Amino acid sequence: MNYKNRADWIATIIFFILIATFSLTQQSAAIMVSLSTENLTSESALIILGDVKQVKSEWSEDKKSIFTFATVAVQKTIKGKAANKTLKIMYEGGEIDGIGMKVSDVAIPNVGENVLLFLKPAKTRKFETTYKNVGKAQGQYKIDKDGIARKSGYSLEGSAKDIDNNMPIEVLIEKIKRIGNETK
Repeated sequence: MNYKNRADWIATIIFFILIATFSLTQQSAAIMVSLSTENLTSESALIILGDVKQVKSEWSEDKKSIFTFATVAVQKTIKGKAANKTLKIMYEGGEIDGIGMKVSDVAIPNVGENVLLFLKPAKTRKFETTYKNVGKAQGQYKIDKDGIARKSGYSLEGSAKDIDNNMPIEVLIEKIKRIGNETK
């Protein structure tokens, strides 16, 4: 093998390594099967309206993953019974000391946001029960200052026609209550 062919061969290998590296590091979005309000309601043990008071990221016990815990003050319980006036909601991902872990179909709320959450128990840790969203980002609405419930942070497979979004919070709550009464 002469030098020119060897240089071409090395350049080709480097090129493919760069392409593979670039492809693997690109941000991607999760494609989720859509969950209607009916699906979210029936799969939830607890549905609440509340204010996010604190958001804190922590390492998992094995130090391989990061989880973020949002403390939410319950304003209104729509389905189920909230054991406390504040709940801990667990989200996959977060950032600690400049090290971040992003999960594409998880939307971590910010302190001060008003949220409607479709919840199920996650696990008990340190004598407290934590919850997680049903359907990850689909089970969380952010309520804007005009009282409009919005959700985002994921892509859906197929049509989103059955997904309630960008609607007054009172209308959404009434729909959830109606669904809950129909399933009893």
